[in-house]
Parts: sequence; C-alpha cells; structure tokens
Amino acid sequence: MTSKPVYRILTNDEWRIARKRGFISATQADRKDGFIHLSSQDTFLETAGRYYSPKDHPWVVELVPEKLMGEIRWELVGARKALFPHFYGGEIPLMAVRAVARLYWGASGVCVQSWSSVQ
Repeated sequence: MTSKPVYRILTNDEWRIARKRGFISATQADRKDGFIHLSSQDTFLETAGRYYSPKDHPWVVELVPEKLMGEIRWELVGARKALFPHFYGGEIPLMAVRAVARLYWGASGVCVQSWSSVQ
C-alpha cells in the first residue's frame, strides 16, 4: 500500500449517510467499474470540477491508505492521461478518514474551504 494520502469526493447526501452508517459506500458508478474511485492531492479539485456541481454541496475526505482493508491500485485513466488511485475492497470505514473539507466554487474554479481533522 501507499503511504501518500488519497482523497474521495462525496456529495453532501453521501457524506451525511456515511457519517450515519460509519462507512463510505461505493456509488453506482463505482459498482459498475468494480472499485471505488479516489483521487490524489494533485487531482481532486479537477475531479470535483469535472464530475460535481455546486448543487451537490460536495465534500472531500482525506484518507489514510494504511487504514483501508483492501488494495489501492494506481491505474491509468486514459481520458485524463494520469494515474488515479482505485480502491478494491468494499466500503471505506470512517476510521480511515483523517480530515474533511467542504468544496466550493470560486472565481478560479473549485476551492477547498478549510480542512477539519476528524481523528
């Protein structure tokens, strides 16, 4: 496993449900692809701008890879010509979340409001 943090973007509803259940579930797109889509520190803002909108009221969570019970594979995403972390291993337990931040759209695109530690 990698020691670099990885990131998961969630809609406000997905984050609310995750906090209630104690884990982050795979979305329909994740289940179709067979893994949970994650991002790196360098790509999560672009990912948010590409796949989410302000009406989603998205959050980003920073994950500690060593706390995930499964495998992270860095795989090439051809459309973006970059390697992305993909999680193979079921749900993501909230104990793997190190920090969380609200995302918002500013003049320069998607921005991070401020990080809050959850551990």
